[in-house]
Amino acid sequence: MHTAPFGPTLESTEVSIRTAGGDLVAGLTGVPYGVSSGYLELPEGTYDLKVASNNGQTNFIDPLPVTLPSGTIATLFAVGDMVNQDLSIIATPIAELPLRDVVDDSTNGAYLLDGFDGEGFWFTPIPAQNRVVGSWYTYNMDGSATWFTFDSCNGSDGAVCPTPGAFDGMAAMTTLYQSTGATFSEMGMTVPVGTIEFNVVDCFLIEAVVTVAEDVTAYDGIRITPSAACPPAE
Repeated sequence: MHTAPFGPTLESTEVSIRTAGGDLVAGLTGVPYGVSSGYLELPEGTYDLKVASNNGQTNFIDPLPVTLPSGTIATLFAVGDMVNQDLSIIATPIAELPLRDVVDDSTNGAYLLDGFDGEGFWFTPIPAQNRVVGSWYTYNMDGSATWFTFDSCNGSDGAVCPTPGAFDGMAAMTTLYQSTGATFSEMGMTVPVGTIEFNVVDCFLIEAVVTVAEDVTAYDGIRITPSAACPPAE
């Protein structure tokens, strides 16, 4: 049941129900305040769902995964107006569901590695898939530039994301990829070479632990691009 009057008009309160990876659930889209879906029959199991905008690009409420045993009968209420009450989910006869941080664009931007001149990474969340991708910029031993990419959908081959939901807005374990070839026209194979574990500390700082073979190195990424969610410091 949609009981969260967070917009001035019914149209502005419309939401969709999606999996953590962004897939639509039971055709539930364009659902406005005051509307109920009616009971849905679902197989027992663990469900990782979220309340998002109609197009799935903006997340409103993102509960942690919930296990539904066989025979469970429950009603879920989306509540809150974002002014007097935060958005949340009340499940009866269970309880208020614990939430994860909503994945949004607030961490999107370029980050300079603290203490490393001209090195850093571009961090790009994909809220629709609870996913983060990006590029890592560094140098070879001879001083030539080398470029890496990373993706929290571990095992992704680009268009296909086998493990959506791997970024919770604050932390992600990503696969680190390197492409051979000095120029785009000479680009060779892209292969996984390690991992990067990211931890969002605050609006201006993301910690990154890079593992390649036996080498593990920790870095501090300092934001250098302002955004509406993270204005430049005065």
